[in-house]
Amino acid sequence: MNRDSVPCTRIAIFRIAGFLACLLTMTANFAAHALECPANAKKTITFQGKIDLNRATEADLREIPRVGIKTARAILDHRKKIRGFKSMDQLSRVHGVGNMTMACLQKYAQVVEPVPAQGQVLPADPTRKR
Repeated sequence: MNRDSVPCTRIAIFRIAGFLACLLTMTANFAAHALECPANAKKTITFQGKIDLNRATEADLREIPRVGIKTARAILDHRKKIRGFKSMDQLSRVHGVGNMTMACLQKYAQVVEPVPAQGQVLPADPTRKR
C-alpha cells in the first residue's frame, strides 16, 4: 500500500462515519416524532380521562384520533374474541392498529376493569365524564 493513499482512506472513512452518524440521528428523531399522537382537527374529544377498553362502545372508540368505524369495530371484535383485554399490548394484534393508532390509543385509552366472565357484559363506566 502506498503511503500517500493512507490519509485519503482515513479521511474517506471519517466522512462515511460522520454521514452515518448524521443519518442515524435523523432516523431516531423521525421515529420519536412519528409515534406521537397527532392532534386531529376533525375530532373533538368530549371525554375526560381515558376510556376503559373493556367497557368502550364503538362510539367511544371513534372519538379517539385515528380510530374510525372499521378500526373501532375491529377492536370490539378482537375484545369479544379474546374475552376482554388484559393489557394494551393486545391491541397490536388488531387489524388496522399500527404504530400511530397505537400511540393515540395509549394516550386516550387504558385497560382498567378485570376481564368479564364469559357471557357477562360490563356496564358503562359511571366514573367517566362526558
